[in-house]
Amino acid sequence: MILYVLIKTYSLIAIGWFIGYISKKGKLISTILARFLIWVLFPLSIMFSVSNATMSDFESSWVVVPLMLLMFICIGISWKYAKDMEKPQKGAIITTSAFSNILFIPLGIFGSLYPEYFSVLTFLAFILTIISNILRAIVSVYYSPKTSSIWEVLGGTLKYPPMIAMIFGFILWFSNIKLGPNSFFSGIKELTTILGLMTVGTGVSTFKPNKNRIKHALFVASLRLGLSPFIAFWIIMIIRPSPLESTFLIIEAGMPPAALNVANARIFEMDTELAATTVLVSTLFLLMTLPVLLYLAPL
Repeated sequence: MILYVLIKTYSLIAIGWFIGYISKKGKLISTILARFLIWVLFPLSIMFSVSNATMSDFESSWVVVPLMLLMFICIGISWKYAKDMEKPQKGAIITTSAFSNILFIPLGIFGSLYPEYFSVLTFLAFILTIISNILRAIVSVYYSPKTSSIWEVLGGTLKYPPMIAMIFGFILWFSNIKLGPNSFFSGIKELTTILGLMTVGTGVSTFKPNKNRIKHALFVASLRLGLSPFIAFWIIMIIRPSPLESTFLIIEAGMPPAALNVANARIFEMDTELAATTVLVSTLFLLMTLPVLLYLAPL
């Protein structure tokens, strides 16, 4: 099952690269996919998950707190690493270092290996996604060449479509209005996965990697796939969460940068090529680190 998840992930990235390379319009295709993901598919998924949540789903939601701590640690380390770079490069490195693939790859793993816990693991993933998107919006708007003041940062964050979707989702939840049917939104989540990974491929189809991009990508890969799960392991040793919570924590902590970071970089005019290279390199290294994560997962 894990092999199937990995084959699917890398096949979709390869398809995106092939389409962009053959058409010679990788940048245009990547922009179109990015806008469709950020403005349509991802907000719909967030609204559905929040509006359909139950109180019992929140019982294990505390486990996102250590993962938030890891986000801030990664932001701090990557900021120091990139402090002398221009805004577009710095933004690409910080976002790819801090905001990992919370949904696309983990949900494939959870569904394949832990189907009996899939519902609660999915809900926890979406809670973490909401928090991640708020932080990503703030960082992205701040490092976008288009913004300069704190008011522009706050305004851009509030206008970020996933942020608006989260607000509407909670309004529906408090009003006890549930979105449906489940089959429709399951299809949206699957389409989001497919197009998100293809965006990575189209993003790397229009340029030739250089030594600097590879160097930066290796730094991010070591941070996301090495240091982050190492810290998560010691957090588990100290606080001793349940096997379910430990499994969620260790797998999410060891994920590569999110494919949506490429779409995000395109939208906010950061260094898209650097973001795509970073996501691609880290995702390739996951082949070597994922067996270790699964060995450490107690479920």
